[in-house]
Amino acid sequence: MVKSLYVEEAPSVDLDVMFDFNKASLRPDGAAQLDRLAQALVRPSLAGMRFVLAGHTDRKGDADYNDALSCERALAARIYMRDRHQIDPSRLIPMGFGFGRLKDAGDPNGAVNRRVEVRRYPGP
Repeated sequence: MVKSLYVEEAPSVDLDVMFDFNKASLRPDGAAQLDRLAQALVRPSLAGMRFVLAGHTDRKGDADYNDALSCERALAARIYMRDRHQIDPSRLIPMGFGFGRLKDAGDPNGAVNRRVEVRRYPGP
């Protein structure tokens, strides 16, 4: 499985794009965050960098369903960046983690866990 590409030590751009329960469609606030990210990605200082779009879910439901949903969320962010901002999709690596990396383990069903994290990919 390709999940090893997710590197904890990689600097985050401190961006969590939130999703509604059981949905992979972008919310307006998530689209606005990705709009700001796209503005940054076209700057010369970031032009050659790649980023992981790490999809996550809350703990509700079974693992297979949540794995698929988290992948769909990561892909939704990638497609938005490609279609809306013409960001080269090879710079955006979508990955799904299901409920394996809860942001708030104390509230496993909380909305804060339903997100796509954006992190710089440290590889070539």
